[in-house]
Amino acid sequence: MSYIEIRGVTKTFINANKEETQVLKGIDLDIKKGDIYGIIGFSGAGKSTLIRCINGLDKPDSGSIKINGKEVTALDEKGLMALREKIGMIFQHFNLLRSKNVYDNIALPLRYKKRSPDAIRDKVDELLRIVGLTEKKKSFPSQLSGGQKQRVAIARSLAAEPAILLSDEATSALDPQTTDSILDLLAVLNQKLGITIILITHQMNVIQRICNKVAIIDDGRIVEKGSTFEVFSHPKQRITKKFLESIFRAPSEKEIRELQKESPEDEILHLIFTGNKAKQSVISDVTRSHHVDINILYGSIEYVGDQPIGSLFVTVHGNPFDILSAKKSLQNYSVEIEDLRGDPDDTAAIA
Repeated sequence: MSYIEIRGVTKTFINANKEETQVLKGIDLDIKKGDIYGIIGFSGAGKSTLIRCINGLDKPDSGSIKINGKEVTALDEKGLMALREKIGMIFQHFNLLRSKNVYDNIALPLRYKKRSPDAIRDKVDELLRIVGLTEKKKSFPSQLSGGQKQRVAIARSLAAEPAILLSDEATSALDPQTTDSILDLLAVLNQKLGITIILITHQMNVIQRICNKVAIIDDGRIVEKGSTFEVFSHPKQRITKKFLESIFRAPSEKEIRELQKESPEDEILHLIFTGNKAKQSVISDVTRSHHVDINILYGSIEYVGDQPIGSLFVTVHGNPFDILSAKKSLQNYSVEIEDLRGDPDDTAAIA
């Protein structure tokens, strides 16, 4: 049974001119307890609306959202308040009170729950240790770096001991090194505290670093989902491939057209190697065995978790029979092959 179960969720907004915009168009998702589940999409895809429906800030027009078996859409205001106490949120712009120091910002939810001063002090000190900001207890937000502000925001979101943490573009305003440190912190919190994390982003490298599951949302629909490794190694949708271009350098459509003009008889292929094959000399073996020339345009090995994925964009020169034989040999190595000849919009995997 899924910890968070989303079925057929739709949501439409009406603007001042009474024009309707359907933002969510039948969302289905299953998130297990302890997942770090990434939801990625371009601006306007519906990511933030979905997260607001999960914590009850927006009510879907139709569909079902269950958390630990409880139907969120059926809760009254009292029930929603109780639910939100178990759901922490962190945002892109931190939402810290500038007039309060770090200690007081973290203590806010505890004071709201009328905890004793001693209990508040112990809890805040514990959270400061967890996020590595003990020495910043009396500092104000204006005295902190972006990464430190986000750590304060994370500590505040943990004060009520939530079971779920929702991250809405929480690293978008941070530099790469700071982003990595925040993602590492979230991974530690997930492992040590067992918190289920839903991470909304438009950055594929964020998904790559810590998420075990991912869903691609496009125009209000989930178009692809699964384990992060499976989606990265076997992308099915064009939008997924577009996101992956930020990680695996790919030739542009213009470059492909130029290659076609220069050497119309050559194959232009994208090869994906997974697991141990990503580290083996597959290309040299195939080149020697089948009398073809394989020219590497772009290539890299990336890790999803601890599993490697190799991506190569190549041209293959030789007679048609040898090229076909080489491609079959690559398939025998469990290499996925995408043929980039012709209109790039009509690329298809050779299986």
